[in-house]
Amino acid sequence: ELEAAGETVFRIGTVEAGERGCTVSGMTETWSARADWSATHNG
Repeated sequence: ELEAAGETVFRIGTVEAGERGCTVSGMTETWSARADWSATHNG
């Protein structure tokens, strides 16, 4: 829908449900990262 509205869309990672909280992961060069990365929130 965003692209249809003329917006530019970049995939920057994925959000996956964990047992508790969530994990966000991204690829090299996402937000200037030098390697693939992930962050987990257990709150």
